[in-house]
Amino acid sequence: MSQGDSNPAAIPHAAEDIQGDDRWMSQHNRFVLDCKDKEPDVLFVGDFMVQLMQQYEIWRELFSPLHALNFGIGGDTTRHVLWRLKNGELENIKPKVIVVWVGTNNHENTAEEVAGGIEAIVQLINTRQPQAKIIVLVCSLWWVETDIFRLGQLFNWPIRTYPDDQRHQLFTGKMSRVTMKEKIKVQLASWTVEILH
Repeated sequence: MSQGDSNPAAIPHAAEDIQGDDRWMSQHNRFVLDCKDKEPDVLFVGDFMVQLMQQYEIWRELFSPLHALNFGIGGDTTRHVLWRLKNGELENIKPKVIVVWVGTNNHENTAEEVAGGIEAIVQLINTRQPQAKIIVLVCSLWWVETDIFRLGQLFNWPIRTYPDDQRHQLFTGKMSRVTMKEKIKVQLASWTVEILH
């Protein structure tokens, strides 16, 4: 599904230095250093949605005790996350769980291209971190409901609705039956996909 070179959302690319202060590369370099200095059980990677999580009490209450690292950078697309992961952000660590939350900034891509970009990220993680369970969070602010069902169809994942909360959907089949509330105990996303390999 990632479509390789034909899918622009699945081609790794460093972010442009729009501000002229090398901010993005500095953040990436800090994340690479964190991989050398820390031993996370949980790694969060993605865009501003991930980055902002550290500002809330829920991060300190639930994720800090899990030795979690937050590798979120505002403005990142699937291409930027792919580049970062290929260039050091998956080295020297062995997390048990990797949470991916990206796609919101892929304004120039179709839903199918974004899904392919996410799949390329998942494939890279599976290759470099085979011990890790992967959780993909898909932000409903960007994908309308019909697109989330299309994402399930693209990956050939059946969808199950949990009756207690109609906003939360779980792709079953290759995934275990765990709601986001049970798995990471946070209501920051409306959709959860857990990919088991």
